[in-house]
Amino acid sequence: MRNIVLGYGSLQGAASATATSTAAGYQPANPTTLARGTTWKAGASGDQSLVYEFGSAITPTFLGVANANWSKFGAGARLRHSNDGVSWTNYYTLASLPSTDFLEDFFAILTAAPARPWWSLQFPASSAAVEIGIFYLGYQLTLAKNPSYGAIEEDVYNVELDRSEGRVVVADRAARRLSRFEMAWERGKVTDRDEVRTILRGEDGPRRPFWFVPIDESGSSTAGRGYIGRMVPLSFPVRRKFFDRYEYGLNFLEEV
Repeated sequence: MRNIVLGYGSLQGAASATATSTAAGYQPANPTTLARGTTWKAGASGDQSLVYEFGSAITPTFLGVANANWSKFGAGARLRHSNDGVSWTNYYTLASLPSTDFLEDFFAILTAAPARPWWSLQFPASSAAVEIGIFYLGYQLTLAKNPSYGAIEEDVYNVELDRSEGRVVVADRAARRLSRFEMAWERGKVTDRDEVRTILRGEDGPRRPFWFVPIDESGSSTAGRGYIGRMVPLSFPVRRKFFDRYEYGLNFLEEV
């Protein structure tokens, strides 16, 4: 039973981004846009770092990395923190990275993270120039799947949804194909639906991977797929069956 891990509240918006080296046209700030197509790429192989100065101390509880050439740096990437941008402490090792280039996303729930104004991803074992589309630091919320209401997976085409009521535009061009994953969650056990609505409204912009569905059915895997989310009422028979406990579900849409 896969539980959804929500990454929200991106903290990099006001951060200053630098890197040990940068290839032309692949700026260090690109991963902060949370768009998969704009990447940072190192100017060389070997030991490389992507560094963000936040200006004040932050305490993230969620790490997301997407559209990266995983196989070029294996399991050696590290999340580090610093008080001054000079002396660094290793905090988290990305030890369960997918092995294929640009295949899966990586996420991790961070526990007992310190409050620091500097955070960095270091790649000490890269065999070629590292490239990353998304480096996300924020907060996490885990929604437990409703065990009595199965997930729906299908492809949808030419979808466009209004953002004005807590939803997001997920397609704006003809023939756009997306993968749809629908899941109900136990709001009585985990969170109130209004909290999730607030998260949806607060995130800025469409097609961003805040919502991660783990590959592992137990929900323990750090590899998964990032989705766009929107809240929808469940069908009438489901609402009647589960009444106030399982009144709403979430739709997750991913460009494929």
